[in-house]
Amino acid sequence: MKTAGSASAVLAAGGGFFTADGTCQNSNQTMAGDSLQESVMGSGKFGPNPKYRVLWTWDYGVFWDDSFYWQGKGSTGENQRRAHFLKDYMRMVDFCSAHGINGIIIWGALRAHDNGVEQFRELVKYGKQKGVKILPGVGVFSYGGVFFDPRQNIHWVNAEQFSASNPYWLPSWLSQHPELQAIGPDGKPYHMGMYSALACPSKKENLEWFKRSFAWLFEEFQIEGAQVEIGDYGICHCDDCKKKRTGGEGSVLMIEDMAEPYLAACEVAKKANPDAWVICETYSSFASPQKAEEPGQFSTAMSDTQKQRLADALPETAILQWVMDRAVPFNPMHDWTENVYLPSKNNIVRIHHGSQWAVNGKDEWAVYSIGEMVKRSRACGANGVSIFGEESPASPPNEANYLVFSEFSGFGGKNPNCDYKTFFANTLDPLYGGSDMSLEWRRIYVTAHFIRLGFKVDDAMFHQTYHEIGRPDLMDEILKMSTAEKRSELRKFAQEAHDLSSKLSGESCRRWAWLENWLWRAEFLFQNPH
Repeated sequence: MKTAGSASAVLAAGGGFFTADGTCQNSNQTMAGDSLQESVMGSGKFGPNPKYRVLWTWDYGVFWDDSFYWQGKGSTGENQRRAHFLKDYMRMVDFCSAHGINGIIIWGALRAHDNGVEQFRELVKYGKQKGVKILPGVGVFSYGGVFFDPRQNIHWVNAEQFSASNPYWLPSWLSQHPELQAIGPDGKPYHMGMYSALACPSKKENLEWFKRSFAWLFEEFQIEGAQVEIGDYGICHCDDCKKKRTGGEGSVLMIEDMAEPYLAACEVAKKANPDAWVICETYSSFASPQKAEEPGQFSTAMSDTQKQRLADALPETAILQWVMDRAVPFNPMHDWTENVYLPSKNNIVRIHHGSQWAVNGKDEWAVYSIGEMVKRSRACGANGVSIFGEESPASPPNEANYLVFSEFSGFGGKNPNCDYKTFFANTLDPLYGGSDMSLEWRRIYVTAHFIRLGFKVDDAMFHQTYHEIGRPDLMDEILKMSTAEKRSELRKFAQEAHDLSSKLSGESCRRWAWLENWLWRAEFLFQNPH
């Protein structure tokens, strides 16, 4: 068990870096223009390569094989994408296997329609062949339980139409046992829907149901692990639940609800497969908040006391997963300081950069933020990292995000110091046509991305990647631009991309042509702005 102050290397307040011997190295160096920023971690020492290297996905948002156009309509809507589930994820498995990524989390893994169960079964087998663990996302008291969507017909929308259709689906269980439902702040049970049903954590019958369901999942599909969550869209307000925890009426999750179900998940998994990964979602940051935060909210900091209590209740095999969006560049709200500690042996750090939850979108260029997450994780002793993997690497910004994730985790190009200049020069430049070509591509894309976005927000999910290209005032400049000026700038960038792509061939030409097409689509938005 790691206690406070015992981390081998952690970040100091103000951006310095604490090495294993306690020396603080100043590393606030930033180069202007198109030059790469120096890492805020300086030349700090790193721990071993992360043991857990994971892509996180919702099945409806995965788009790795565009020979099939349909996309899912959210987690609970009509998911036509499911018909192509196996082809999408097999392509993802192939990429992961080639780049040292050894796990894929899938929420919505089990759906009945479009032969979804058999597709999942085949994917688990394929993942084993390629050395990539397929890890279904599982709700304990929420998110549908073990079997996310039992609809045989995707056009069914009412829970009543299929409430008794699957014994491992949470709404089905709660429909049969309404006295076990969680109580909302209005004193009534939560709505009985796919994404709204909640079971009371204080009712032992619910935990026993989960254990049976989780055991069935391992036995039926021979999975090598899972990610488990208690739920983050509501809490139970019954008298029993109120007595055992802290937090306000507006809380959407409670740390106190995690220990017992996560312990049960670890015990069930170990019995089925001693080597199984059980990733336990904390919804929290282990860093120190810069100002007071409302408890019981997504991505807020967990106190040291809460960390220790949770870790003490779980076996060493448990893998705690942390949400660190508020602790990575470029607008950190949490600090990784010398006082931060990891309470458990196994920890996965994840961020939402380059995902459907980022303000900048799934096609966000997030190389620096992802690189820093991996570097800081390795420095402070976290042995796992995770990013979102829904978009295909045919999209150049997503490809770059995956490659820095892989390389800084110890795979891909030889780069033991996780140096950005080395990454751009040796890994990206050959893909973009030559020396400094990836920096030029990044400059155009990041600038144009913010022109298209057109607004600035103060939010953990708004990633200020304009700092990566040395333009901290970029958004202020864009906000002063007229529509005509924005169109002119995008047209100029499109011409640059066209001129460069015309001189290239093969995959390098494709990446610049992709950018040119993206720029013209962005320019089109300003032809008739709303």
